[in-house]
Amino acid sequence: MGDSTSKPTAPRKRAPRGSLDRARVVAAATTIMDSDGIEAITMRRIADELHVRPMSLYTHFRSKDEVLAAVYDNAIAAVQVPAVEEGLDGIHTLLRSYFRLMVKHAEVARIHLAVDASGPSDLRISETLYAVLLAHGMGVRDAVGMVATLIRFTIGAATLYPTRKASDGDPDAWSRAQRSMQVLPAEEYPTLNALGLGLPAFTQEELFEHGLDLILRQIPPR
Repeated sequence: MGDSTSKPTAPRKRAPRGSLDRARVVAAATTIMDSDGIEAITMRRIADELHVRPMSLYTHFRSKDEVLAAVYDNAIAAVQVPAVEEGLDGIHTLLRSYFRLMVKHAEVARIHLAVDASGPSDLRISETLYAVLLAHGMGVRDAVGMVATLIRFTIGAATLYPTRKASDGDPDAWSRAQRSMQVLPAEEYPTLNALGLGLPAFTQEELFEHGLDLILRQIPPR
């Protein structure tokens, strides 16, 4: 008769005391985010990834939201922030970089929507946007509205991108859109019906660039 007694499982080796820091917590949370999404980020899951006790994380972060904010700030540190002297061209460069980061890492945009993420990297972006706009003679109220519009437009465009990007590789996508508008009753939808005859084609990135140009045109020249 075989021995049915199971061999005891060796306890998981914990990280050495003092080896934990904020950077390691953020790196672990980022790995979880990239593999399983932000919902999978919990203090216990991070602790398991790092082989530490969950309570040890609270030495560095007070809550999961603080971890998420740090993950966001660490990610957008990669956004290209030009010198203020580059003016509106610099704003275009900054927001294009921000958009592409959000497209590449869709969960980062979701963090921005879920928590207050005004860390150093976010503040660096805001500082540049406001400095350029105020230097162009915009009033404070208009500058605040413009920054909010630019950021919200960029995040919205990046958030929609995953659901629309399939059309970029489909040569018939815009033709189908044209046909769907042409069959609308002209007496009820005269404008849409007419647009269907010459609806221009855009990739998702071209739509973003076009929209950004339209917004930036509202800024008066110096």
